[in-house]
Amino acid sequence: MLMQELIGHHEYYNDLNERVARQDEKLKKLIDSHSYAQLLMSIPGVGTLTAAQCLSDIPNVNEFKNGRHFFGKWIVALRAKKPFNVAVVALANQLVRIAWSVLKTQQAFEIRV
Repeated sequence: MLMQELIGHHEYYNDLNERVARQDEKLKKLIDSHSYAQLLMSIPGVGTLTAAQCLSDIPNVNEFKNGRHFFGKWIVALRAKKPFNVAVVALANQLVRIAWSVLKTQQAFEIRV
């Protein structure tokens, strides 16, 4: 009886993994065909999920006059969902401002040394 239950849980786990993989593939196809997503992914550390989240949060980059303005609106929405963490917010601030700049100028991110 226990073995049957474990087998059932294992099958359910495998099914969930397959469903997640299918959703990941759909998201990847969508992001691969989106020019703004490609610009965002030129930023080190930004992958498919981050680009998708950023694009869902920024329907129109021209609504924000600069990266700081975008960060201000983004952080208000984030604070409504998540507990405050200074280190994460500081990092997010920089990343969001870079994302705004990449989208606004429609130029891929370049590392300058």
